[in-house]
Amino acid sequence: MLLARPHPLVGGVCFVVIYAVTALLRIPLVWKWLLCAFVITALEFSSGCFLNLYLGWDIWDYHRLYGNLLGQICPLYSAFWFLLSIPCSGLAYAIRRWLFRRTAVNS
Repeated sequence: MLLARPHPLVGGVCFVVIYAVTALLRIPLVWKWLLCAFVITALEFSSGCFLNLYLGWDIWDYHRLYGNLLGQICPLYSAFWFLLSIPCSGLAYAIRRWLFRRTAVNS
């Protein structure tokens, strides 16, 4: 039943992207947040085109919001993804520290 409700899967992929961006890239933090917002918006658009437009599931609809693209993404939600990237990158950092601390203790 993985495809019955794949939008939580997309959210998990978004968090993995945030984790990877914060762990692997050596760029200023604000650029990391912008990159995360861009990637999340791209994932939202691609999954929205497949789930909402192709399959007709109507999980979300941004047609009434300013600047929308096919009703799947809009500048307002891209700004929300930027703001959400701030605490999520902190959470990803804390998880990374916890994992590596546990690995170092167990080796």
